[in-house]
Amino acid sequence: MEVENWCLEVFPIVSEYYFFRDTMDSLNPEKIINFNSIEENDNLNFQITFSALDLVRNPHVDSDSIYLVFLFYDKLSDNNVNINNVWAIEFNEKQMKSSSESLRFSLKKATLNLKSKNYN
Repeated sequence: MEVENWCLEVFPIVSEYYFFRDTMDSLNPEKIINFNSIEENDNLNFQITFSALDLVRNPHVDSDSIYLVFLFYDKLSDNNVNINNVWAIEFNEKQMKSSSESLRFSLKKATLNLKSKNYN
């Protein structure tokens, strides 16, 4: 007997992620382990792999597509954050049939002193 997933008990799992720099070798990017090595105006990139996409079922809609939302923010205090950027990514029905999916993002010209900038 198959148990139905009525309340989205199975979510996509982040199985791998890392930050890297732009290099000429796009197949083997230089992974960033120490963030002190990032310099002003560097291109900061990250790759994230989601697993268990094929296990996710949303009983509230007809399609198996889902949206993931990413927030890039500074935590100013326990109850206060400064949101710098928001991304939403759709995994369509074809992507949801695979067991994993990797995505790459690029944050061009990363600014190191975020607190001195006014993003409001």
